[in-house]
Amino acid sequence: MEFRIRHEKIASVIIFILSFLLLGVLTFAFITMNMPAPYLLCGLFLQLVVIIVFAAVQLSSTVITIEERNVIINYVFAKKTISIDEISGVQISRYERWHKNHYIEQRMRMAISLYGKKDIVLNDTAMAHTPVLGVLASRDAVLPDEEVALYQVYQIIMSQMS
Repeated sequence: MEFRIRHEKIASVIIFILSFLLLGVLTFAFITMNMPAPYLLCGLFLQLVVIIVFAAVQLSSTVITIEERNVIINYVFAKKTISIDEISGVQISRYERWHKNHYIEQRMRMAISLYGKKDIVLNDTAMAHTPVLGVLASRDAVLPDEEVALYQVYQIIMSQMS
């Protein structure tokens, strides 16, 4: 079975901000030091590439595939395969995220504990989005647990563990 979730990592946001700031500083230095135009164009091109990559990461989904006794997690640039036998426990919880426009988003977090390895934490939105407006519709309904893809993954993993 295959599930798509809107997993977000704070590390990707931090990397984007730092790389964009670094390229901005370099571009400013190129302008103030009267460097040749190719340096300036290269800096601006790299800034555009960083913006496009960040947008692609934010718009793409993380895909969780459950096959026989394996859980496969496909991120944008990485893939993890976990055997059900490696999982020592799974916890799931809801949390809220406040946005600047006083909108409260319901999200769900699942932590997969592995024997002798670092925990894998996945998160997903628990809000129903309208197909036309998608993320732009800021007042969507909260989904019950059974309709959230991450909770469905949790149920399947728990059933295979027992």
